[in-house]
Amino acid sequence: MSTGPGAERFDERRLLVALFGAGTAAFAQLYAPQSVLPDAARDLATPASATALLVSAATLGLAVGVLP
Repeated sequence: MSTGPGAERFDERRLLVALFGAGTAAFAQLYAPQSVLPDAARDLATPASATALLVSAATLGLAVGVLP
């Protein structure tokens, strides 16, 4: 592996791409349940407020994943 200034720039670019991908995946995981909330409320015969806990669970999962 080369150790010149170009290698540092390449490593920085790879890190930025990885951080972008991780952020995109985290927010996709956070917002994915929102599209199925009406279906979940209807199928489970629960009020909308109780079904909205799916989003809270996703947010909790994201928070737990970020801590380490």
